[in-house]
Amino acid sequence: MSETTIPNDSEPAPPPAFGNEPPTYREQRDDPEEVVLPTAYTLHGRFVYAEPNSTSPVYELSRVIHTQGPATTNIEFQRLDYRVRTTTDGSPNVSHRGKHIYNLTRITPIFEINADFSMDCLSRKGLGDVTLKKRSFPYSGYRAVKKLSDRELESGKKVAKNDYHFIVREGNNGFEWSDAEGRVLATQDGPSLRSGDDQGRLIVSVPLSRRMTDGLVALWCLWLWRLHSTGAPREKKGWKH
Repeated sequence: MSETTIPNDSEPAPPPAFGNEPPTYREQRDDPEEVVLPTAYTLHGRFVYAEPNSTSPVYELSRVIHTQGPATTNIEFQRLDYRVRTTTDGSPNVSHRGKHIYNLTRITPIFEINADFSMDCLSRKGLGDVTLKKRSFPYSGYRAVKKLSDRELESGKKVAKNDYHFIVREGNNGFEWSDAEGRVLATQDGPSLRSGDDQGRLIVSVPLSRRMTDGLVALWCLWLWRLHSTGAPREKKGWKH
């Protein structure tokens, strides 16, 4: 953990601006099973905000996604934990601390054209290492599956077909994120960074554990990076979901 973050891409970190109310994400206990209520998240520049609070970010990226070229291979993803303490005069004092949870990565294997987009987990309370894999026909979309180690790949191990955290696919109202049971968890709304817009929005519609929430928001940022780098998937939709 670190009390400060390293500015990148010439964009300074915004100062805490809480107004009369501390942010919704205050007094976090770092409990991976703590329930996070349905929330709409907005990505603006390097920061992700939980609506309706538009001044105090809840997540931070080390780089602005829509300004990255093919040379960028890593973007750090942090959760910003807020604490409220009472001062000697009785007024609240709000501080925040960044917890580095994931590294978002973009790697192009040798002799390959398409890049692999993955995220490496730096916390024992996270989802683990995850990578985006295209689903085979007749299924459409991508699966967020466990990222196998080099040793596992060399031994020929493969991820089971139904062993994944999320599926992202294009729905009627934008890209939808669902779980292994087929339940739609979130919908990507608004710009997708494909036209240089630096703002995106993810509407989480069900309560999730903090572990799942952190992982979903991080994977959404990874997905936006993929969209910016490669464009929207130009695939024939399968008849199965």
